[in-house]
Amino acid sequence: MKCTGTIPRMATKTIITDDLDGSELPEGTVETVLALDGRLYRWHLSPSNRKKLDGVLAPFIEGARTSQR
Repeated sequence: MKCTGTIPRMATKTIITDDLDGSELPEGTVETVLALDGRLYRWHLSPSNRKKLDGVLAPFIEGARTSQR
């Protein structure tokens, strides 16, 4: 067998997990992003954890003004 100098590549799969509970999320899951006090926070969240976050933030978001940077 002659060595050609190329290394076969193995298939890779990226697994995205929920940053709170570690559950596996489907491919294409989008980050949840929140800016607060000049800091940007990012999470990968399952639909149920995103719903919990939305519920907690709802009264604050309803009373807030929106702004674009």
